[in-house]
Amino acid sequence: MTGTGTQSDPYIISSADDLYAMETVGGNGVYCELGADIDFNGTPYAEHFATIPINCAYFDGKGHTIRNIYIQQLTGNVKIFSVMQQTSLKVYVSGLKLENIYAAAENVYIFNNAVTTGSAQRINFYNCSFAFRLRRNNSSTSADYSFICGSYINPAFELCSIALDIIAGSSMPLIKSGTLKRSHIDLQMKVRNAASGSQTQLIYSTAVSDSYITGKIEGISEPITNFYISDASSKYINFYSVLEFDGLTNIYWDGIFNRACFYDKDVAENRTFSRASSSTLYEYYGLTTAQCKDPAYLMALGFIVEGTE
Repeated sequence: MTGTGTQSDPYIISSADDLYAMETVGGNGVYCELGADIDFNGTPYAEHFATIPINCAYFDGKGHTIRNIYIQQLTGNVKIFSVMQQTSLKVYVSGLKLENIYAAAENVYIFNNAVTTGSAQRINFYNCSFAFRLRRNNSSTSADYSFICGSYINPAFELCSIALDIIAGSSMPLIKSGTLKRSHIDLQMKVRNAASGSQTQLIYSTAVSDSYITGKIEGISEPITNFYISDASSKYINFYSVLEFDGLTNIYWDGIFNRACFYDKDVAENRTFSRASSSTLYEYYGLTTAQCKDPAYLMALGFIVEGTE
């Protein structure tokens, strides 16, 4: 590893060993960046993975990729990245690509705060691309956690692409207490049951704007009667979804919909989303596939369309 960790001379991380060295050389206000793609295949960590520490305030991937992480265990928790606490309670991650990351355990968290008491830390992701396969065996849920960011982390995504292939023992938030702006989530999710209790929604207490979600959500083992996608406090602006559903009877999508938002009802097989909260402001239009692809029609609804031909 080269560099001194300052803004003008960041630590340059070029290997898996360098990633783990962040735990000792990093710290408050430190700058780090990737100097090369990092492939875990052929390293000692391929067989014996250890949680990767992010011990810096600024982590710039420079468009490089960390790939080929494989973790499988029957019990316990897997935390792929541990975000060390900053005195500013803010961490910035930009230009990072993660691909072919597989993790299976009782509980799985992609980014988790190293500190589990006190104030939550803000982690800002900008222009990142993530692709994960997650297998979570636990059939319960926890109010403190989400798949993407675990406890005591409030994530903010902008200009990000997130591909998630999940098999879960129960529903749990994908993103909690965060923001999703100008970003795309592609979700392929199979769920064995819908956990009871609060905060089982996939999108929880999150502000979503100029973003969209695609993919398929499937109930397996036995049909799930009630499945909750969003809680009533999440806010949506200029948002749409193209989601397919299978093995789910009643689908609840609460939220405060400011400005026109819509979903493709043809792909959803003409489902109508129900509301669990009667106080929810609900203007979530179900449109045909043709209407979803018609810029003039969308603009007439008040949806902001940019970059179309």
